[in-house]
Order: sequence, then C-alpha cells, then structure tokens
Amino acid sequence: SKKLRFSTAAQDSILTHFIRGGAPTSGGVLHAVTAAAQSIPDVDEAYEVESRGIEAMQLSATFAALTAIFAKIGIENVNSDFATLLRTIVVLVSLALILYATGQYQSLGSISAKSYLFLLLSGLGTGASWLCYFRALKVGPASLVAPVDKLSLVFVAVLGVILLGEKLDLRQWGGIGLITAGVVMLALRR
Repeated sequence: SKKLRFSTAAQDSILTHFIRGGAPTSGGVLHAVTAAAQSIPDVDEAYEVESRGIEAMQLSATFAALTAIFAKIGIENVNSDFATLLRTIVVLVSLALILYATGQYQSLGSISAKSYLFLLLSGLGTGASWLCYFRALKVGPASLVAPVDKLSLVFVAVLGVILLGEKLDLRQWGGIGLITAGVVMLALRR
C-alpha cells in the first residue's frame, strides 16, 4: 500500500474490506480497493484510490505467483499436509499481527450465528483447498498446478450467479470462458 501511495485512512479501509471480503486473491484485493474507494468522502481521493486498484491487483497476482513457486520449492522434502499446517500458522500469525497493528479486532459476541456458520464453512473449504493444492504441488509442476487451481474463479462466478443472484454481463462471461479454455488447454496432455 505504501508503494501505491495510499493514505493511512485508505490503507485501513482497504485492509478492513479485504479482511471482510475473505478472498485472498488478486480479485479480492481489487474488490477491497474499489469498496474502500466508495467509502471515501473526498471524491478526488476516492478516484485516486480506485484508479490504483489494478496496480494493487497486479501486485497481489505477483505475490500469488511467488507463493506457488516458494511452496513448490519448500515442499520438496516435507509431507504436504505438514507443509499446509506450517503455511497456515504463518498466515494466522501474520493476520493476527496485522489486526493488532491496525486495531481491527472485534468482539466475538458481535458476530452473528449465520456469520460464524459461513466463516466456519469457508475455513473448512480453505483448509481442504490448501491440502489438495499442496498435495498437487508435491507431485506436479507448479506451472500446471497453480493455473488449474485458478479454475476456482470459474466455479466462484457460476456459484455466485446461482447461489447469490449475482449478474454477469457478456464480457464477464467471455472472460470466464477464456479462463476455462486456458485451464483445459494446460491440463490436456500432448
């Protein structure tokens, strides 16, 4: 956020939206930046923050790529499930430090039963996804595993339409189709 020259207030707002959004992806970063921009009263500052969203998304994608490469190297002589546990501990400690530094903890009593249920389900899904991802990295090339893992973007789009009533236009469906075609091309054997 310092590289992108966000104000402290914008940084806090982006982090809040990112944590609430629960999507640790480049799309999640873009969503957090644009959501934060919408809550900034100064129109000029809001425009500046939102215009930097694509750059933030590119940085997020770079970190995601490095994550796959680092994981592939790190898992070489380690059980994939144990590697997932170590990664989870690092993420947990990192998030706890970020929440502490930004004062974003909230009372556990302020969270509804519905939110607890869906956060639990999301956590279980994340754990299952990470276990499968690390097992795939253990046996396959990172250059294939990471892109196939991104097929989740297609599933999110389809489930978002079916379960959440979200609307996608023709351009967005075209992008989803291109992602699907790219993953299929990568997965096909020669």
